[in-house]
Amino acid sequence: MHTNLEIEYKTMITREQFEDLIQSYPNAKIIRQTNTYFKSATSDQKKSIRIREIDGKFIFTCKIPTTKGIIEKEMAVKGNHTKDLNEPEILQFLASVNLMKPYTKEGELHTERHLIIDPYGELCLDKNYYNNQIDYEIEYEIKGNPEKGFNHFLSILKEHQIQYTPSPLSKYARCIKQK
Repeated sequence: MHTNLEIEYKTMITREQFEDLIQSYPNAKIIRQTNTYFKSATSDQKKSIRIREIDGKFIFTCKIPTTKGIIEKEMAVKGNHTKDLNEPEILQFLASVNLMKPYTKEGELHTERHLIIDPYGELCLDKNYYNNQIDYEIEYEIKGNPEKGFNHFLSILKEHQIQYTPSPLSKYARCIKQK
């Protein structure tokens, strides 16, 4: 299982701001993904469990907040390539972080992501569909120096006249809140 410390900043944007941003990045890689979110019998709102599907491949992720960012534990779902958590390694990991059976599907969120990689990180322009809702978000995942990456993100927002207001809810939280 792969472990990653995720340090990212995000803010909600309007459809018009989203369209302006994608015009500014015509060479962005477009990724269509579906996140299926799960709840365990012992879930708390701090940890999230999902299986993400991209191009017929499935990736299990558990996010665990820390004071320095979010620890992401990820692995490819091998088995039958479905959206379930029944692989032994996944079940063993979930038990190790006190996320016990039974697991229930909480919701699905579909994203059209425009990905731009630059020297400081990954800029993601996301159009999200869930529970008959559509929203738009800009995320910046820092790779390297957190301060330089954050300042770079702020300069992108300033260039496009977008005020940085940290998103109060993650995609997971928005999806299950609107259920």
